[in-house]
Parts: sequence; C-alpha cells; structure tokens
Amino acid sequence: MNNTLTRYERQKRSARKRFRQEGQRTLKALQENTLSPLAGMEYFYDRFNELLNEPSKPNDKPIVASMCMHVPAEIIYALGAQPVRICSGVHVTDTIGAEHLPAKACPLVKSTLGAIHMEMLPVSTDPIMIVNPTTCDQKRKLGEVTASLGKELYTLELPPTKDSEEARAYWLRSVKKFTLAMEKVTGNRLTKRKLKSAISMVAKAQEEYRRFHLLRQ
Repeated sequence: MNNTLTRYERQKRSARKRFRQEGQRTLKALQENTLSPLAGMEYFYDRFNELLNEPSKPNDKPIVASMCMHVPAEIIYALGAQPVRICSGVHVTDTIGAEHLPAKACPLVKSTLGAIHMEMLPVSTDPIMIVNPTTCDQKRKLGEVTASLGKELYTLELPPTKDSEEARAYWLRSVKKFTLAMEKVTGNRLTKRKLKSAISMVAKAQEEYRRFHLLRQ
C-alpha cells in the first residue's frame, strides 16, 4: 500500500489541523477578553465550537457559495438552494493563497483563495456553484487564478456605478444571466411566486438582524 502523500494532500492535512487550532484560539480570546460578558452569548460560543469541530450542512439543499453580499440571495433561495458566504479571514488559508497571488494582494482574497484551493469552505461546503461578484480588481484576479487551479467560479458582473439608468440596465442583465445559470445548475425554474416568497423571507431575516444589532447598543 502506497502511503506517500502528495504535497497538496500534506498541505491540506496540515491546513485543516492549523485551522482548528486558530479557531480555538479565537474562541478562547472572545470568551476571555469580552469587557461585559453576556450569559446569552454562550449560545453563540457553542455554535462556533460546534461548527469548528463538527461542521455540517445547514440542511439538505444544494449549496451556492457566494463571495459577497452583492449576490442576490433571494434568487438562490427561490430556486431551492442554500446560500453560504465564504469570504475568509483565516490566517492559515491566507498563507496558502499568498502562494498564488501578488504579495500586496488583499488578505481577504488570499485567504478565500486558500480556502477554495484547500477545499476548506464553511460547514464542509461542496457547492454546486461559487459566485464571485466583480466588486474589485482583486476579485476579478481571483476568478482567473482559481480557474488555473481547476476551480471554476461564476463571475457576477457588477456595474462600475449605481446611480444611472445605464448602470441599472447593466445590473438587470447580470441578474437575468445569473438566474439562467442558477436554473441550469439547480434544475428548477424561477417563478414569481417563488421569488416573492424568497424576497419576503430575506426581508424578515434582515429585519431580525437589525433588531439583534440594536440590542448591542
């Protein structure tokens, strides 16, 4: 039996171990350095620890990974999929991504690239699509590099401005194109009823998040 591991396999094994260690240090720092500890925070600490040590999918729906809040989650939900944000700030994957990007590249982009390359996306995600909005030049570069590593991203083109009729028309075309791509990978068809329901759900979630944020003030 050949037990020889490739460099990629060794790197992945090491990265996963260091990721757990980094997460544990971060959780410990959050618990010990909070100026005014709240009993209610224990729920979130437990969830953090659970996702760190026993990651699992939130449900049985296909996962669509997104790089930014600009990705329209309503369309993803309406087509029967589950959006998962994968922008990473982990130092472990930052060092891996740095091998493939310029030294001055954004740490978030380097870390996210490392996570994609090492297959270390949140909650053991195996997405049917990774959506990369063109919010900056480095995100564009990310799409090129991941393709060279055998990981194709879907590029969601964003207009350079948002205050003109031309920009709105540009964005509408991008969203329609994204919808067609989503219909293809999910095998579902977008309807007005499904979209309306998804919009209501996302709006409700945003409202609850704002209420939660106010509790911190």
